[in-house]
Amino acid sequence: MAIQQPESERALLFITAVTAWFALILQLHSTIGNSGLPLTDTVIRYFCFFKIWTNLLAAICSTVLCFRNKSRLHAFFSSFRVTTAIAVYISLGAIIYNMIIRQIFRPEGMQWVLDMLLHTVVPLLFLLYWILFTPKAGLAWNDLWIWLLFPVAYILYVLIVGTYSGFYPYPYLNAGTYGLQTVLRNSLVVMLVVIMWSGVFVGYSMLSSRFQKT
Repeated sequence: MAIQQPESERALLFITAVTAWFALILQLHSTIGNSGLPLTDTVIRYFCFFKIWTNLLAAICSTVLCFRNKSRLHAFFSSFRVTTAIAVYISLGAIIYNMIIRQIFRPEGMQWVLDMLLHTVVPLLFLLYWILFTPKAGLAWNDLWIWLLFPVAYILYVLIVGTYSGFYPYPYLNAGTYGLQTVLRNSLVVMLVVIMWSGVFVGYSMLSSRFQKT
């Protein structure tokens, strides 16, 4: 059964979903074409990048919410805690990339287009959806700890892949070069940053819901 949805919300979700899927598929095609490695190894390395996971979450979430129904999948992604968590991940990744990595990594041609889509356009579209249409009431400070599960799982995945392949997508996770102790220390810093950025969203949500009641 369909659920009524404002046309502006549906339009924004549709644009976000199409943009994210387009960028993800084209990035996968480009990665496969340029890697020179077996397909399995290439796909595993493709999923070593945080931008892929965050944009994939945004793509799936936007697609599911664009077609409103009463399925369990829709119920999961329509949870304000889930949409807020995705907004935290994708916006933080975009900020770090644009403030730090973009200064040392300057892609050209199609890769520049893909980087703009994955690190700027899709994050802004999803953040706009969160600001305009995601319910803000009900978020609590305890949610911050639950939201750490995804970055922890991501770091573990990267470390496992790196252990067997020697490939690490980011220098601060390169246990082969800097050692596991240094990587764990860097990971704790990442967790702290995630908590702080998540706190911004929870604080904003609390203030927003409070103003709506007054």
